[in-house]
Amino acid sequence: MKKRVLVFVDGLNLFNAVSELDPGLTEINIRSLASRLIRRSDEEIIGVEYFVSLITHLNQRTIQAQERYLHQLRSTGVKVTL
Repeated sequence: MKKRVLVFVDGLNLFNAVSELDPGLTEINIRSLASRLIRRSDEEIIGVEYFVSLITHLNQRTIQAQERYLHQLRSTGVKVTL
């Protein structure tokens, strides 16, 4: 029987870490990343949860980019918690 894995992602910490590595990278496929981190032979992902605060203090372009990204995450089955 496979071990069940539930993935929790701190969106702000992930964003800051990725920004330091590659400032041009703005969208990450969290589900794909999570699947690369598990042992597929004996583990299965049962859920991915992404925690983040809404951007309200930055410009409209940035706010819209976050909205698009959160929509993309949801469309891949990631549960987004604000």
